Parts: sequence; structure tokens; C-alpha cells
Amino acid sequence: TPPSPIEALPPLATTAPPPSPLEAGIPLYKHPHFDAEGKPIWFPRIVGGTPATIGEFPSKVSLQLVTNGAHFCGGTLLTMQHVLTAAHCVTDRRGVPMSVSMIQAMADDLNILPKMGAPTRQVRQARTISVHDKYSPATLANDLALVRVTSDFVKTATLYPTKR
Repeated sequence: TPPSPIEALPPLATTAPPPSPLEAGIPLYKHPHFDAEGKPIWFPRIVGGTPATIGEFPSKVSLQLVTNGAHFCGGTLLTMQHVLTAAHCVTDRRGVPMSVSMIQAMADDLNILPKMGAPTRQVRQARTISVHDKYSPATLANDLALVRVTSDFVKTATLYPTKR
């Protein structure tokens, strides 16, 4: 059988683990995510970042709930149809993927608020979710997932996949 989309990714070249946000001096506060039963699971969230300009991060994507456009996690555009994100963002606490009907991906906009979008904003419905085969919800080992959207994002001067 062919490798899963996530297995086809090249290995990451890392020499040391990155510092924790606290070690890097980034302030955190607790932010809820919700499991399949709607119970909150609290995760730290970065606050106090620096302002960005349109196009400064051309491969960033906001994963959002379809029902209300609420942002719940970020991702990186690998191709015009594939978003790399953390597995814990798109699974329940047992590691079971969310329903794709619940997820949309928004790109080419700095504002994640649903009604405050720029004219450049592009939104696509999730088509499939591929979670790393060895993902562990207990330890967050292999915390990787790919979200494939139903149709390609349109490449622009301010939206394009990350360079490999």
C-alpha cells in the first residue's frame, strides 16, 4: 500500500528540542478546546505576540469551526490543498479525528474573527484528516496531522505553500 500522506513528509532535521514558550519568554494563558462530548480541555495559548502584515506569513492557516467560524488551531499550508497541524487540534482525547464536516480552513487574512475578513480571505471546507499513525494523545508524541481541503486555495502574492 502507498504511504499515508503524513508518512510521505520528509523527516525533520532537528538537533535539539525547541525551548518551551516560558523558556522563550512568551506569556501564556489557558485556552479551552472541546472534546466530542463538548467538555472543555484546557491548553496553554500564546499571547502578547507581535503584529504581522499581510503576506508576512504566507502559508499560515486558521482552522475554524464551520458552525460559527471560531478559530481553534493554526496550521501551515504544505500544498494548495494540504494543511499541516497538530493532531491534538483535530482529534478527541482518545485520538479519534473530528468529523470533517466540523472543520474549515481560512487563509490569506490576518484577522481570525468571522465577520472581520479581508477581501483576500479564502475559506475551504475540510475533506479528509490524516493523523500520524503513531500519534499518542497521552504523551502528544507524533502530534502531527494533515487536513486536506475540498478544493485548492488560490495561490496569490500573499498566500502560497511553505518552501521545502
